[in-house]
Amino acid sequence: MSINIIRHLQIILILISLPLSAIVRADSAAVVEGLRLPVWLERNGIRHSLTLGMSLQQQDTVETSPGARLLIQLEDGSLVKLGENASLTLAELEPAASSQGIFPVC
Repeated sequence: MSINIIRHLQIILILISLPLSAIVRADSAAVVEGLRLPVWLERNGIRHSLTLGMSLQQQDTVETSPGARLLIQLEDGSLVKLGENASLTLAELEPAASSQGIFPVC
């Protein structure tokens, strides 16, 4: 293949992937926006390495290790920052139904 065809295919793939990522993120109440590894996700009792852009679900637990950082964006646009040696369980994570935010106020 010529270089022009390869470049055109790369551009098409990029353009196709952008709307798909927006669709995936549209129904997510929380998304990983930034991280410095190692950061872990525990979901359904299984521990995974957390990755950029990953959607988080209710009952997920995220955990940072020494030197790690994590930035989570909630559906309403607010940000949650975790420093090193931190743990957060998303116990009642729900998409915002009103302007009151994602988490219920106790």
